[in-house]
Amino acid sequence: MKKVVSVMAALILCFAMSVTCFAASPVKVTAKSTNVTVAEVTEEQATAIAQVATKEGLKTVLGDKFTETASVIATFDLQGTAGEVELNVTGIKAGDSVVVLHWVDGDMTKAPEVLSATASDGAIKFTTSSLSPFAIVKLASADGSAASPKTGEATMAVVALMLLSAAGIVVLNRKKLA
Repeated sequence: MKKVVSVMAALILCFAMSVTCFAASPVKVTAKSTNVTVAEVTEEQATAIAQVATKEGLKTVLGDKFTETASVIATFDLQGTAGEVELNVTGIKAGDSVVVLHWVDGDMTKAPEVLSATASDGAIKFTTSSLSPFAIVKLASADGSAASPKTGEATMAVVALMLLSAAGIVVLNRKKLA
């Protein structure tokens, strides 16, 4: 019986060690307006955007609009003609509170301007005077949930299961010292 329990505990330990964290799918942005096309940002632009995407960076850039749930959900570069832009954005729902950060003329050394945007199911709409790198910031969800999904919440349960299994293996397989 000890051997069966030890093998089961070892299997549980092996499976628990291989548990991965499932993050949300990346947000996909495509052009709904015919006057623009969506492109990827360069590595240099992504680095500059990442600096602004921190909580402190967003607090500085957004000012009064900042919320604790604010997070950058997508980055992209727009090409075409400036004006009213409508984009398909996965994960956006009507009533979500969103703004768009715009690095005017692609100057990543300056703070981005904050553009108001309206959200509808699967889309956002905003007006811009020029096209260059952009980032969508979700301030709050329409349903009141946090803007960014939490991942790894079961981590402590997995660690506890691993420790319990390891302890069980040690206890069941210890040899009595005479």
